[in-house]
Amino acid sequence: MKSNVTGKAKGSSVWAKAFHFFQMFRDEFDEHYHKRSNVETTFGAIKMKFGETLKSKNRLAQENELLCKLIAYNITVLIHEMFENGITPNFQVK
Repeated sequence: MKSNVTGKAKGSSVWAKAFHFFQMFRDEFDEHYHKRSNVETTFGAIKMKFGETLKSKNRLAQENELLCKLIAYNITVLIHEMFENGITPNFQVK
């Protein structure tokens, strides 16, 4: 939280509870916030790479389109890490 934030709720009891939890249990708050931060960063990267909208109209098609975007994003991350860390894949063909 910013340094000038106070615990005054201004009508929101949830805000007051979150602020006091932040003050009393900083390590636990940071741990949960870091997880949220990672998720939001990943979603932002997916939207930047593949766009913010889904083209499909049907609900099932939208879910499949989103899953395809997630798979494609994971593949791009794997390829990036392969080149970044000098990893040569060894595919086993049976």
